[in-house]
Amino acid sequence: MIQLRRSLFILAALLPLLLVPSRAAAEPTAELRATVADVLELLFPEGVAEDPAGVMPQVREIIDKRFDFDVIARRSLGRGWNRLSEEQRSTFSRLFAELLMYSYTDRLAGLSRPDIEWGRTQALGTNRLEVDSAIVYQGERYEVIYRLVDMRGDWQVYDLVIEGVSLVGNYRSQFTSVLDRRGPDELLRVLSERVDAQKGRSDG
Repeated sequence: MIQLRRSLFILAALLPLLLVPSRAAAEPTAELRATVADVLELLFPEGVAEDPAGVMPQVREIIDKRFDFDVIARRSLGRGWNRLSEEQRSTFSRLFAELLMYSYTDRLAGLSRPDIEWGRTQALGTNRLEVDSAIVYQGERYEVIYRLVDMRGDWQVYDLVIEGVSLVGNYRSQFTSVLDRRGPDELLRVLSERVDAQKGRSDG
């Protein structure tokens, strides 16, 4: 249970950094580091998150400029994406983005700024990279791996592996289960309920 809670904290802390396009394909790691630094600076002024909910509009502005939630939403559904109509896909992407943002705000409330350690960058193929990193928080160290793909000159993170758990794989398992058993409409209903629950905790 403790290990699960640690993984959830790390997951929440890094969700807004999932897709980070690089201006220079030769320097994806530098762009990734810069984005992480910008987000942390907003969330932890002077090292403490006094009001994370209050700065989320600015954080969201950075995020919206740097990645497309449709991409990560589509990957999180896998083949199930084809079972949704265009309208359902749009709704799913919007709700999924809100879920990530509210979950992030809720879990960061009252926390001090973590330290980020960057490790090796390894080529996985002609257009894919893997960047090792770690979050160091209150004496604990959590391993995080970014997996990036070159999309027409922009490097984007297509998956995040936290303490051995794939973000995309984790959500795909949950969403596919609901989709297979109950269908697209029920998936959207369940997702909407999760968003409302997270929003309630963040606003409270």
